[in-house]
Amino acid sequence: MTASPQAEHPVPTNDTEPRSHQRASGPPQHSEPSDWLEALKTQLRPARERRLVWVRGSAQSTRQWTRDALSVSAAAKTCWVGAGGLRPDQARAQLGQEHETLVWDARAGFHPDAFGALAGTLVGGGVLFLLTPLADEWPFYSDPDYGRMGSTPGKKSYLARLAHLLENDPHVLRITPGNTPPPLPILERAPDQSLPTRDQQRALTAILRVRRGHRRRPLVLTADRGRGKSAILGMAAAQLINEEPLHIVVTALQPKALDAFWRHAKIGLEDSSDGPINSSTDYPTTSPIGYADDDPAIRPDGPVKELLQSYAGSAARGSIHYLKPAELLDELPQADLLLVDEAAAIPVPILAQLLNHYARIVFASTVHGYEGSGRGFKLRFERYLNTKTPQWHALSLTEPVRWAASDPLEPLLNRLLLLDADLPELPPALPNSAMAAANGVASSSEFQIVPWPRSCRVADESRLSSVFGLLVNAHYQTTPDDLRLLLDDPDSRCWLALKGDSVVGAIWLMAEGGLEPDLALAVRQGQRRTRGQLLPQALAAYGGDALGATLRYWRIVRVAVHPDTRRQGVGRQLVAATRAEAEREGLDVLGTSFGADPELFSFWLRSGLSPLRMGVRRDPASGAYSMMMGQGITEAGSELCQRQAERFAEHWPLLLTTELASLEPALVLTLGQYWTPAARWSEQDRLEVEDFTNGHRPLALTLLPLQRLTWRLAPGTLVEALSGTLSGTLAGALPATLGDARALWCSAILQQVPEGKWQSLGLASGRKGAMACLRAVAGQLLTHA
Repeated sequence: MTASPQAEHPVPTNDTEPRSHQRASGPPQHSEPSDWLEALKTQLRPARERRLVWVRGSAQSTRQWTRDALSVSAAAKTCWVGAGGLRPDQARAQLGQEHETLVWDARAGFHPDAFGALAGTLVGGGVLFLLTPLADEWPFYSDPDYGRMGSTPGKKSYLARLAHLLENDPHVLRITPGNTPPPLPILERAPDQSLPTRDQQRALTAILRVRRGHRRRPLVLTADRGRGKSAILGMAAAQLINEEPLHIVVTALQPKALDAFWRHAKIGLEDSSDGPINSSTDYPTTSPIGYADDDPAIRPDGPVKELLQSYAGSAARGSIHYLKPAELLDELPQADLLLVDEAAAIPVPILAQLLNHYARIVFASTVHGYEGSGRGFKLRFERYLNTKTPQWHALSLTEPVRWAASDPLEPLLNRLLLLDADLPELPPALPNSAMAAANGVASSSEFQIVPWPRSCRVADESRLSSVFGLLVNAHYQTTPDDLRLLLDDPDSRCWLALKGDSVVGAIWLMAEGGLEPDLALAVRQGQRRTRGQLLPQALAAYGGDALGATLRYWRIVRVAVHPDTRRQGVGRQLVAATRAEAEREGLDVLGTSFGADPELFSFWLRSGLSPLRMGVRRDPASGAYSMMMGQGITEAGSELCQRQAERFAEHWPLLLTTELASLEPALVLTLGQYWTPAARWSEQDRLEVEDFTNGHRPLALTLLPLQRLTWRLAPGTLVEALSGTLSGTLAGALPATLGDARALWCSAILQQVPEGKWQSLGLASGRKGAMACLRAVAGQLLTHA
């Protein structure tokens, strides 16, 4: 295949005229790969634009051509994935770094998430080489990365889609070794850029205001990749610590995502000191601060704990402390300012707890990208912000820092990975639709539920983008990897909810289970782990039921509903449609697994699923406990669900005092209604509780009867007993609100949180008031016993 000459057709950005174009009298053409690449970079650097160079052909020819091209540029920062370089799954470790040249050899596997992460590290003037088989052969290549899906289809629709988009993009430079390289673009010099940009200066002022201004006025900072969001957080932290000895806490899912933060914090702190601070004495090696990969202070896979700044010639001291979200929730350290980077990747309930505890907080998030959906995060989190901190502020960064506004690689990556997939536009609501929405109901005739087979997903790019936009905005963990699963995993199933021709909802599920008895037993005994078998593997290994892995499941991965049609029953209709199809196909269980959250739990209950079990450790990244729910379709499936729930109910009281001692009180109350253990209740128990309520008996010696009282009534009664208008002793003893009393009861009685932690956890303002509240609640509950 002969590479056709390329003409530059720039996409205008921010209403500006395009600066790149192909002239009739172009630059001299170069046949040698190294000369061609140097000439290309000569055009790209002053323009601060980037290009993707697609090298197609045999493994040997594509690698040799690329090595020849890079021979003169050996000193440049080049990162090579595959063919002796990094493994595809190691590419994400480059997050936060900056590269002038990237090489991705797709024969080592095309990892969508890692490819997107690595491409974001390419600076203006840089080149991204993509090495693949020929365009018509690539979809049939046995890509090693497909092993993560557990199955490898013959023709891969995802790779065929990539090849089609690359073949038709006017900015992609297509190379076939042995043929003359394509003509080079002529690019105009980009305007000089001063740093920080005007966007960053506005953000810096807003962050400083969070610390200096009124309490309880958080900032939500959003930006696309390459806008210097993390950098400005580091600048702000340095400036604040330079002014006074503050304790700043920063959190993010991945420590490597904070490299730009630490780098700019270090620069800001050094600029204010009497001399450079580079030694390990000044910067403990446990800190992630440093300039380059060989700096001992940068440890991508090592401990990232605490930075204590000691300024030369100054007595001022301050600290920047990094904690993962789960660690932050467990420790809740004192902080003058909390910075949350990539907040979209953290579940909203976790963010809500941080918002409740810290008075000065900045949430920063990428709008489009592999880190999570910033817009979906804002949609979900905005309601909570409006309720708890109505004077919160929002700010967006739009001006690119790493590359020019005319850069064509960013929109190309957005199309390839659907990073900019947005919510579909809906037609104007009909009068009856608006009334139904106001009443929280919908007629089934309003929406049409239709299957969406794999053959249709790749055929309609517009609908694919609409559906993926729904998924991204609905769930913080939707990533480019999921797009490949949608298109190529033979075990995936999808249904859409349509209003006219517009997609208003989608449900995506995976077929699991059906393991052979010997394999199921090996899974239960911990001898085997199987890919793509989340529910059956968990129920066998942790639920102790090997038979469960032999049954057939449909696991619901995502349910997404357009914000304009929520609370109209669309999600429940989608679940009902999948349940009906599961019955027709003879499936045993319809189930799901998700980060435990009261709102999600309520949705799945209304959809007919019941709780089966809960993970006993928070996800180290998200900070949420995993929750599994299911509904039996066949008799065997129903019996499995009942066995799992009953057995976990027996573990429930002990787990609440050990592994689940930090579970949110709202979840404790809600889940306890379904995992209620058998509880003894004697006359002696009643007498001891009476003595406690009258102040004659200490709490430590009354915990047993108080727990028995709670489980005897079931937590639902606890909620009921404390609802409505409070009067008498209880109203006077309550430290703040009804929710506080419930939280205190769950933590002190059911989870046995020590008295010394009540105040630091915000459960009570003092011991005396807390004990009065507990005695009052006990007396109220005793009337229901």
